Amino acid sequence: TQAARLLAKVRAAGVKTSLDIVSEQSDRFPRIVRPALKHCDYLVVNEIEGGLATGLPFRNAAGETLFFRPVFNLADSYITVAVFAIILFFRKDLNDSLEKR
Repeated sequence: TQAARLLAKVRAAGVKTSLDIVSEQSDRFPRIVRPALKHCDYLVVNEIEGGLATGLPFRNAAGETLFFRPVFNLADSYITVAVFAIILFFRKDLNDSLEKR
């Protein structure tokens, strides 16, 4: 596509490239966006645009998100572990800090 060729030329010249695409429910979206992705350093998309660009569905038939649930579950787990690690390994520092107040 024209966009992919332009991005390829600009990137070959050493310029960092980025795309910020707009949601569009048509068959031309994947035809235009997908070829340009390999010439893009930074991509700004929402979940709908990501699904359209990749061809992967964002929601199931019930309307539930397919991707974000496991990501948020993992992120929640990491935050919980980090908080417990801070309390466990830095409790003396925390106690000293609280006593000074």
